Amino acid sequence: ILSSSSKPKYNYTTKASEFIKKELLSAIILSDCLPCSTRLAMVLVSFTQGKLISFAEALDGKLGYLAVRNSLYKFIYDMKKPVKPTNDLSHREKGVIAGFSGGVATAVVHPLETIMVRKIGEVGRPAKFHRADMYSRLYNGVWANVVRMALFNGIMIWPYDVMKEKLYVTFGDIWPNRIVALAVASFVGLGTTLLFDVIKTRQMFAYSDPHLNRLNYKNAVDLVTKAMLN
Repeated sequence: ILSSSSKPKYNYTTKASEFIKKELLSAIILSDCLPCSTRLAMVLVSFTQGKLISFAEALDGKLGYLAVRNSLYKFIYDMKKPVKPTNDLSHREKGVIAGFSGGVATAVVHPLETIMVRKIGEVGRPAKFHRADMYSRLYNGVWANVVRMALFNGIMIWPYDVMKEKLYVTFGDIWPNRIVALAVASFVGLGTTLLFDVIKTRQMFAYSDPHLNRLNYKNAVDLVTKAMLN
């Protein structure tokens, strides 16, 4: 048996700090982010477990989402822009394209996000609550998730462009403009879609055995009502 002095030590503070830095950097570079609840859960797990739960599903899902969303957005944007008499599409037109592209991409990677939510949600739970159907019913909550990301992508375009233009007029073309504009747009988008985030997460994590669920519900409206009352 190893003594306490000879046991290998895990530097939680350093590892967590490195992880948070990487997360912030990825949010800036990709101009996109996972739901706040998911990021917070992943950071907490990095503190308590010394590793990331379901990192593979989170990474594959995010890269797949960005690949589908950005490719589809560029394809539609390039088809639409040449026939316009002005130099660019309007905020509304870009918002519609972004919303459609985000919704389609979300539907494609929804199963990976479902697995991620289920694995993170089981951390620290008693063994009797560990699900045997981890990979079944993977499209639970898909409609709430698609609506959430369609709204998120569609709404973010307007505050991002408006804020970036106002910052450009005020401070000139400096690099913090995009970061500030992204932060404002993300706050607006996440605030608008928070309700759908709650709905899709509960539907994703729901057990097939109703006795294991804290709340059982008939539909999305019933889910929100019971969640607010409990």
